[in-house]
Amino acid sequence: MTTTMKKIIIGVFVLIALSATGYWYYKNQKAPLKEKTPSAEMKEKPPSAEMKEKLAILHRHGIEGQKLLDGVMNLYHNQNFAHPYRWFYLRPNMELPYIILDENGFRNDPNSRPTDTINIGFFGGSTLFSTFTDQEHTIPSIINSHFLPKGYHAINYGLGYYASSAEIMTFVEAIRRDKIRHALFYDGVNEVSRYLEKVEIEYKQRLFDHLGFYHPKHTKLSMLNLLEEEFGIPHEYVKHKSKRYTHAISDDDANGHAKNIIDIYFDNMKTIKGIANSYDIEPVFFWQPTLFNKAHLTDREKRIMQEIRPNLVKLIHAVDKELAQRKDNAPARLYFFGELFSQLDAQEHFSDWCHVDNDANLLIAQFIADTLHPLFPSVFPGKNPQTK
Repeated sequence: MTTTMKKIIIGVFVLIALSATGYWYYKNQKAPLKEKTPSAEMKEKPPSAEMKEKLAILHRHGIEGQKLLDGVMNLYHNQNFAHPYRWFYLRPNMELPYIILDENGFRNDPNSRPTDTINIGFFGGSTLFSTFTDQEHTIPSIINSHFLPKGYHAINYGLGYYASSAEIMTFVEAIRRDKIRHALFYDGVNEVSRYLEKVEIEYKQRLFDHLGFYHPKHTKLSMLNLLEEEFGIPHEYVKHKSKRYTHAISDDDANGHAKNIIDIYFDNMKTIKGIANSYDIEPVFFWQPTLFNKAHLTDREKRIMQEIRPNLVKLIHAVDKELAQRKDNAPARLYFFGELFSQLDAQEHFSDWCHVDNDANLLIAQFIADTLHPLFPSVFPGKNPQTK
């Protein structure tokens, strides 16, 4: 088969997938959950020692951990579908143990949403979706239950793997459909991870040097899921095999990559701010905290850090340094959490180096509310807001 013929076939495949996306999205707004038989890659295995430690953290919060984690796995492997302008979305109107998705596929409980409110949009990736907590302890849920007065409501637009590049069109969608009046963006981890994936698979498309890279594995899976649902073309779950560097990133490489990452992030901030200002919205950005920002680590947290591949560690340190040098020139309001996690007690709170439990999310939500109180005192009035 010639190269030209291969390109034609790939082009037709992409066109079919994208054209079917919009049709499928609206057709299946209230579709029942379709059960799938897991492939060999996803069949249940005895929990490892590390998994047992994660489950113990969830058990401490009254969560049947395996049910929550299985639900997250199901969502992001079987129930994600290609979206025409923001990578992928999750199946709408799903209810799993500890997870409820609304009519648009975001983690909000439609039954707990009041009417006639001023809406506040929260945008981010899996840490905002909150893969390691129950429904009531996502950051937006805590903001709703603890820190907002009557008449205001936080909506969670976080989706796993999303970075600020995907959040631009999610933001536009939220403005038009949900009439949000305030917007908060909670990013950092995926700004680095998506960029590193582009470098590691040596993707040459220049567009992604300026707009940011999509998540290869789950974007491709979303296309396969869409084709299976719409056209009955079956597929099995397969792991994304990206090309890894066989050599360490040098300090000079890391510094150059860090500059590119923050360039893209700041450009996305500028774009979001431009759109927001045209709707009289002032967006606020938070660079999320991780284990890299925790001063004193438990033995388990030290093990987690040791297992992070060296390229990512070096790049995160370089990005932190780049941000520290450029934060005063950010195109919009940008806040940092500092050593917030040092306020946590001695118990375990981390699933991995960036996903946290109910207690840590409560601390994050408190910090956000306190930080935004001077800027939006009517929205975040401080302690003891009016009960809803």
